[in-house]
Amino acid sequence: MTAGVLLTLFTADAHTLFTHASRGTIVSIGARGLALTHLKNGKSETLVFVLTPATVRQGILAAGTVVAVHYRIEHNQKFVTSIQAQPENPD
Repeated sequence: MTAGVLLTLFTADAHTLFTHASRGTIVSIGARGLALTHLKNGKSETLVFVLTPATVRQGILAAGTVVAVHYRIEHNQKFVTSIQAQPENPD
C-alpha cells in the first residue's frame, strides 16, 4: 500500500520535479529576469528566464558573465532554481 501512495504522489508532482540545465553568457539580468545566449546546433540562441527570491545566486552575475543555470518549466516559463558564475577560460 505504501508503494502505491508514493507512486501516486510522485505522479501528481512529476511536472514540478524535473529540472533542466543550460550554460551560456548573460545578455541582461535584473531582479526578476535573465536573458542568456548559448549555442544550439551551432547557432546562437537567446533564452529568457524568470528569477525569483528563491533563486540561488552564486558569483558575480552581470552582462558578459558565463553562467550555468538550472531551471524548471511552469506555465511555459523557465524559472531559475540556481545560477552560478563560471570561471573564465584562459586564452
